Amino acid sequence: MLGFGKKTAIGLDISSDSVKLVELMKKGNKIVLLNIGMAKIPKPETLSESKTLKFDQENTIPIISNLLKRCKSRYVVTSVPCGEFVVIKHLKLPVATEKELRESIKFEADEHIPFSAEEVEIDFEIIGEVYENKETLMEVLLVAVKKDIVNQYQEIIKKVGFKTDIISVDTFSLRDTWDFQKGVNDNEVVALIDIGAKTTSINVVEKSKSHFNRVIHLGGNDFTEALARTLRLSLEEAEDLKISKGKVPSPFEDVEVAAMNISVITEDESMLLFSAINSVVNRLMNEIMRSFSYYYTQLKKEGIERIILGGGGAKLLNIDDYLANGLGMPVDKISFFDKLEIDFDQIKKDEVYLQDPIYAVSFGLALRGLNL
Repeated sequence: MLGFGKKTAIGLDISSDSVKLVELMKKGNKIVLLNIGMAKIPKPETLSESKTLKFDQENTIPIISNLLKRCKSRYVVTSVPCGEFVVIKHLKLPVATEKELRESIKFEADEHIPFSAEEVEIDFEIIGEVYENKETLMEVLLVAVKKDIVNQYQEIIKKVGFKTDIISVDTFSLRDTWDFQKGVNDNEVVALIDIGAKTTSINVVEKSKSHFNRVIHLGGNDFTEALARTLRLSLEEAEDLKISKGKVPSPFEDVEVAAMNISVITEDESMLLFSAINSVVNRLMNEIMRSFSYYYTQLKKEGIERIILGGGGAKLLNIDDYLANGLGMPVDKISFFDKLEIDFDQIKKDEVYLQDPIYAVSFGLALRGLNL
């Protein structure tokens, strides 16, 4: 769903365990950061309850209202996280105009998604033309989101007294942020990896076009759950430990030495912490390898040159170095706040310092609201 650009806009990244907010203002050729904030949504008591996307609105709406109360804009752009309620397909279709494709896309969706066209909101993006078997075809990115999920997000925004006409998908919001950081015409082939609470999305991008998408059902909650099981902690205690002490041993340091350098918990507990985190990181790395292998062998696409990490999971200390060593390519955390003018009358410096990955999706959403 497309909207007109505004002078100010709020990007609101609502997931099952947190809400992240970025408010931007367009001032001439500059983008000004007006507000930023994050609030945790209380975790469910059982792991099974943490697997659903359905929000406890009674608890969630006051949290969102409290975040939004200092914002100047009344216009919000939000997104749905990748997962079972979102289908992303790359199709090769006969060449058609955008108007013709818009008229026929529901019929194509019925052929390629596990829901009926009446159950979903559908959008598409034309990637370009490909030549196969002596025929020119059009590569199209098809995105379908369950209507009941879209309605749930719209209802939340309405109940907190704000307006929205754009519901995006988080992996494409990260792409918008990357475009802002590097420029839309950049030729580098980059894998944007968003490590969210429940899932990790991979979006291989070149010149602002998505050429490959995959969702891995593994995310920040898996680190929390591994710590809870290994150290016999509650989910809340494990989450606090992950945030305060969680790290992946650097490939360049000795694990035992690293364990000794973690204060507050014992060396034995530190070793267990590393063991729990490493088990999840290695699973994640194997899934990334599988995704890249498919990208290369089945799709016969160009080589991926670099990985850019976003999402709360990217805040885990040393995860970029560990993945770079294991995957054999450069891995960086997304970084964009240094390109903004920041209103430090409203924002504390420590709220933005090294916080780029956490706010990458909400920043991209706010950019979309400004029509950038």
